[in-house]
Amino acid sequence: MIDITTLITLIISLIAIAFSAYNFYQSIRKMEVNLWIDEEDTPFITIYAFNPGQHPVPLINFKYCINKKTSNIREGTHESDPAKYDGASSYVTSFNKDFDFPYILKGGEAIFITHKATNLAGTLLYKGYTGKIKLSAYFVTVQKKIYKSKSTIDFDIEKYRIKKGIEEKKS
Repeated sequence: MIDITTLITLIISLIAIAFSAYNFYQSIRKMEVNLWIDEEDTPFITIYAFNPGQHPVPLINFKYCINKKTSNIREGTHESDPAKYDGASSYVTSFNKDFDFPYILKGGEAIFITHKATNLAGTLLYKGYTGKIKLSAYFVTVQKKIYKSKSTIDFDIEKYRIKKGIEEKKS
């Protein structure tokens, strides 16, 4: 026959084992990253990261991949060749986000970065891309671990580029 002390010890041990197993499961859950395009009044690209685990993930940046190659697209004002781009001496790349890098993505937290499709198309044109490309994204952690987006989207630069100024000059 089991005495009450042994029974209580057994129950506490089982609870501790279950709690440890749960913590282990939470520690191995990987961050989820995805990318999609919204075709609304103003089309935009959204990059999403979600930390399903309990432990925070320190992010240092994100990058686009164009046709499976990492791009050097970054936020800011960049110089361009005026002769090549109808007199434009610079172009601006901007993202809509409520945080700055480095950023600590807490457990259970999600972040979103949006980028106007027209702005991205213009940036890609200045970078020398035309036509349709395969676009994906990834986040980089402080430990240099890379979390890639599950999806890749087909992005048509010609569909989203702003043509108004160029068309007026041709006529």
